Amino acid sequence: MPMMTHMEEQKFIQAIQFFKSELEHLRTGRATPVLVEEIPISAYNTSSPLQQLAHISAQDARTLVIQPWDKSIVNDIEKSLQASSLGIPPVVSGTEIRLNFPLLTEERRKEIVKIVHAKAEETRVRVRTIREQILKTWKEKEREGEISEDAFARLQKVLQKKVDDTNQFIKDIMLKKEKEILSLS
Repeated sequence: MPMMTHMEEQKFIQAIQFFKSELEHLRTGRATPVLVEEIPISAYNTSSPLQQLAHISAQDARTLVIQPWDKSIVNDIEKSLQASSLGIPPVVSGTEIRLNFPLLTEERRKEIVKIVHAKAEETRVRVRTIREQILKTWKEKEREGEISEDAFARLQKVLQKKVDDTNQFIKDIMLKKEKEILSLS
Protein backbone atom coordinates (compact mmCIF):
# COMPACT_ATOMS: atom_id res chain seq x y z
CA MET A 1 0.00 0.00 0.00
CA PRO A 2 1.39 3.44 -0.94
CA MET A 3 2.33 5.70 1.93
CA MET A 4 3.27 9.31 2.48
CA THR A 5 6.96 10.12 2.76
CA HIS A 6 8.51 11.27 6.01
CA MET A 7 9.01 14.76 4.54
CA GLU A 8 5.32 14.98 3.65
CA GLU A 9 4.32 13.85 7.16
CA GLN A 10 6.69 16.44 8.67
CA LYS A 11 4.87 19.28 6.94
CA PHE A 12 1.69 18.44 8.87
CA ILE A 13 3.62 18.14 12.14
CA GLN A 14 5.26 21.53 11.53
CA ALA A 15 1.86 23.14 10.93
CA ILE A 16 0.62 21.81 14.29
CA GLN A 17 3.81 22.90 16.09
CA PHE A 18 3.51 26.40 14.64
CA PHE A 19 -0.14 26.59 15.78
CA LYS A 20 0.82 25.51 19.30
CA SER A 21 3.62 28.08 19.48
CA GLU A 22 1.27 30.81 18.28
CA LEU A 23 -1.17 29.94 21.08
CA GLU A 24 1.60 29.95 23.69
CA HIS A 25 2.29 33.60 22.92
CA LEU A 26 -1.31 34.64 23.60
CA ARG A 27 -1.80 36.32 26.93
CA THR A 28 -4.47 34.30 28.67
CA GLY A 29 -4.28 35.87 32.12
CA ARG A 30 -1.82 33.29 33.40
CA ALA A 31 1.73 34.58 33.73
CA THR A 32 4.14 32.43 31.74
CA PRO A 33 7.72 33.21 30.72
CA VAL A 34 6.86 32.54 27.05
CA LEU A 35 4.96 35.86 27.02
CA VAL A 36 8.15 37.89 27.45
CA GLU A 37 11.04 35.67 26.32
CA GLU A 38 11.25 37.17 22.84
CA ILE A 39 10.81 40.83 23.80
CA PRO A 40 13.82 42.69 22.35
CA ILE A 41 15.94 44.36 25.01
CA SER A 42 18.25 47.24 24.08
CA ALA A 43 21.43 46.69 26.08
CA TYR A 44 25.16 46.69 25.33
CA ASN A 45 24.50 48.80 22.18
CA THR A 46 22.51 45.96 20.60
CA SER A 47 19.12 44.31 20.81
CA SER A 48 18.72 40.82 22.26
CA PRO A 49 15.71 38.71 23.31
CA LEU A 50 15.04 38.95 27.05
CA GLN A 51 15.63 35.21 27.50
CA GLN A 52 19.29 35.72 26.55
CA LEU A 53 19.82 38.36 29.23
CA ALA A 54 17.87 37.15 32.25
CA HIS A 55 16.23 34.28 34.10
CA ILE A 56 12.44 34.50 33.79
CA SER A 57 10.16 32.63 36.18
CA ALA A 58 6.51 32.60 37.17
CA GLN A 59 6.22 33.38 40.87
CA ASP A 60 2.50 32.62 40.78
CA ALA A 61 -0.34 32.59 38.23
CA ARG A 62 -0.19 36.37 37.79
CA THR A 63 3.42 37.39 38.49
CA LEU A 64 6.59 37.00 36.43
CA VAL A 65 9.99 37.62 38.01
CA ILE A 66 12.89 38.64 35.77
CA GLN A 67 16.39 38.37 37.19
CA PRO A 68 19.06 39.80 34.86
CA TRP A 69 22.36 37.93 34.82
CA ASP A 70 24.15 41.27 34.67
CA LYS A 71 22.66 43.58 37.31
CA SER A 72 23.87 46.66 35.41
CA ILE A 73 21.18 46.20 32.71
CA VAL A 74 18.13 46.25 35.03
CA ASN A 75 17.22 49.76 33.80
CA ASP A 76 17.69 48.74 30.14
CA ILE A 77 15.31 45.80 30.62
CA GLU A 78 12.81 48.01 32.44
CA LYS A 79 12.82 50.60 29.61
CA SER A 80 12.44 47.94 26.91
CA LEU A 81 9.54 46.28 28.77
CA GLN A 82 7.81 49.66 29.15
CA ALA A 83 8.22 50.31 25.41
CA SER A 84 6.95 46.84 24.43
CA SER A 85 3.39 46.02 23.40
CA LEU A 86 2.96 43.94 26.57
CA GLY A 87 1.03 46.72 28.31
CA ILE A 88 2.20 45.68 31.80
CA PRO A 89 4.26 48.20 33.77
CA PRO A 90 7.46 46.61 35.13
CA VAL A 91 8.18 47.03 38.84
CA VAL A 92 11.87 47.14 39.77
CA SER A 93 12.82 45.97 43.23
CA GLY A 94 16.56 45.89 43.72
CA THR A 95 18.09 43.65 41.08
CA GLU A 96 14.90 41.99 39.87
CA ILE A 97 11.92 43.10 37.83
CA ARG A 98 8.35 41.99 38.45
CA LEU A 99 5.47 41.97 36.00
CA ASN A 100 2.04 41.73 37.64
CA PHE A 101 -0.59 40.56 35.18
CA PRO A 102 -4.14 41.77 35.90
CA LEU A 103 -7.12 39.45 35.65
CA LEU A 104 -8.70 39.43 32.21
CA THR A 105 -12.15 40.87 31.74
CA GLU A 106 -14.86 38.70 30.20
CA GLU A 107 -14.80 40.91 27.09
CA ARG A 108 -11.03 40.47 26.68
CA ARG A 109 -11.36 36.70 27.13
CA LYS A 110 -13.88 36.59 24.29
CA GLU A 111 -11.51 38.64 22.10
CA ILE A 112 -8.70 36.18 22.81
CA VAL A 113 -10.99 33.24 21.96
CA LYS A 114 -11.68 34.92 18.60
CA ILE A 115 -7.92 35.17 18.03
CA VAL A 116 -7.54 31.47 18.88
CA HIS A 117 -10.26 30.60 16.34
CA ALA A 118 -8.58 32.78 13.70
CA LYS A 119 -5.21 31.11 14.30
CA ALA A 120 -6.87 27.69 14.06
CA GLU A 121 -8.39 28.68 10.71
CA GLU A 122 -4.99 29.94 9.49
CA THR A 123 -3.54 26.54 10.40
CA ARG A 124 -6.34 24.68 8.59
CA VAL A 125 -5.61 26.81 5.50
CA ARG A 126 -1.91 25.90 5.86
CA VAL A 127 -2.92 22.20 6.02
CA ARG A 128 -5.02 22.55 2.86
CA THR A 129 -2.07 24.21 1.11
CA ILE A 130 0.20 21.34 2.16
CA ARG A 131 -2.36 18.87 0.81
CA GLU A 132 -2.51 20.69 -2.53
CA GLN A 133 1.29 20.78 -2.82
CA ILE A 134 1.55 17.05 -2.11
CA LEU A 135 -1.25 16.23 -4.56
CA LYS A 136 0.46 18.30 -7.24
CA THR A 137 3.72 16.36 -6.70
CA TRP A 138 1.91 13.02 -6.82
CA LYS A 139 -0.08 14.00 -9.92
CA GLU A 140 3.20 14.84 -11.66
CA LYS A 141 4.61 11.44 -10.67
CA GLU A 142 1.48 9.78 -12.04
CA ARG A 143 1.84 11.65 -15.35
CA GLU A 144 5.49 10.58 -15.57
CA GLY A 145 4.54 6.96 -14.86
CA GLU A 146 6.33 6.76 -11.50
CA ILE A 147 3.09 5.76 -9.77
CA SER A 148 -0.01 4.08 -11.18
CA GLU A 149 -3.48 5.56 -11.33
CA ASP A 150 -4.64 3.08 -8.67
CA ALA A 151 -1.69 3.94 -6.42
CA PHE A 152 -2.48 7.65 -6.87
CA ALA A 153 -6.10 7.03 -5.84
CA ARG A 154 -4.97 5.11 -2.74
CA LEU A 155 -2.47 7.85 -1.87
CA GLN A 156 -5.23 10.46 -2.14
CA LYS A 157 -7.27 8.52 0.44
CA VAL A 158 -4.25 8.25 2.76
CA LEU A 159 -3.61 11.97 2.36
CA GLN A 160 -7.23 12.92 3.02
CA LYS A 161 -7.22 10.80 6.18
CA LYS A 162 -4.05 12.62 7.32
CA VAL A 163 -5.70 15.99 6.60
CA ASP A 164 -8.85 14.98 8.49
CA ASP A 165 -6.84 13.73 11.47
CA THR A 166 -4.73 16.89 11.50
CA ASN A 167 -7.80 19.12 11.34
CA GLN A 168 -9.37 17.20 14.24
CA PHE A 169 -6.16 17.66 16.23
CA ILE A 170 -6.25 21.41 15.48
CA LYS A 171 -9.87 21.54 16.64
CA ASP A 172 -9.01 19.67 19.86
CA ILE A 173 -6.14 22.06 20.63
CA MET A 174 -8.37 25.06 19.87
CA LEU A 175 -11.21 23.84 22.12
CA LYS A 176 -8.79 23.06 24.97
CA LYS A 177 -7.28 26.56 24.72
CA GLU A 178 -10.74 28.15 24.53
CA LYS A 179 -11.83 26.30 27.67
CA GLU A 180 -8.60 27.37 29.43
CA ILE A 181 -9.16 31.03 28.51
CA LEU A 182 -12.82 31.13 29.50
CA SER A 183 -12.32 29.28 32.80
CA LEU A 184 -9.40 31.35 34.17
CA SER A 185 -10.18 33.35 37.23
